[in-house]
Amino acid sequence: MKVKLLATLRNITDCNELELEVENIQEVVEKLIELYGEEMKTELLESDQLDETITILVNGRNMLYLNGLKTKLKRNDIVTIFPQVAGG
Repeated sequence: MKVKLLATLRNITDCNELELEVENIQEVVEKLIELYGEEMKTELLESDQLDETITILVNGRNMLYLNGLKTKLKRNDIVTIFPQVAGG
């Protein structure tokens, strides 16, 4: 399954996307933290919960409207993760 990382997450990984073999969104988050360490953890989590400023899409649909962190993933799914950005 493909994971696309945008904005500051891309800066941490030095890549636009990567392939992961995981069961659900929770495992995607855990794997990213395992691979990229404390900097990724700081971006993704707030008090050991997914930071509310992080948006995760599965095939273009917000995971909040699916099954949240328990959303099951299939081999051909595309997961896009990005922090919300404000402009002015």
